[in-house]
Amino acid sequence: METLIVTTGHEEESDLSKFHGVNCIFFRRNFLPYKISFSLRRWLTRHVSEFDLVHIHALFSFSSWAAASAARKHQVPYVVRPLGVLNRWGLANRRPLLKRIWLRFIEIPLLRRAAAIHYTAESEREEARAFHPEIGRLKSFVVPIPVSGPPADTSPEKFVRSFPHVSGKKSVLFLARLDEKKGLDILLEASLS
Repeated sequence: METLIVTTGHEEESDLSKFHGVNCIFFRRNFLPYKISFSLRRWLTRHVSEFDLVHIHALFSFSSWAAASAARKHQVPYVVRPLGVLNRWGLANRRPLLKRIWLRFIEIPLLRRAAAIHYTAESEREEARAFHPEIGRLKSFVVPIPVSGPPADTSPEKFVRSFPHVSGKKSVLFLARLDEKKGLDILLEASLS
């Protein structure tokens, strides 16, 4: 099976290149909000029919809408991975009015026409179902993101040997984007007590 990653967000557009052994094409964003890239849309319209399936990662994004529109036009099935954005917190706290409008007129129709919705956890699917019952009735599946096991030696002693300045101090590891939703303030407060 041949895989091609088509993405936006780079300063320069590229012809086909390899990234970690996978074929990639990068497109310049014309406008930052919603990842608007006119050259990506043109490329998708011309080339999407060369593929058997389109796997769209994200919602509330011009590039996701462009991919779904091109796939529909050329009768290529597409799967949508919402990346956890179909939850009450995100829809209520980040551009809520715009997202309600976009959800009603863009995202719900996009999801209805998808071959399926790809969730990475059952809890993500349940959150989407609780937020919008129609989304819960759409065809979906759960495939977790594969994570390899920890390195052989993950002991606290090895960490202190690698970072001697933390010896005798409390350490907290936070692996996520800095966002109010992630509750970093709660973690910091708990670590101080």
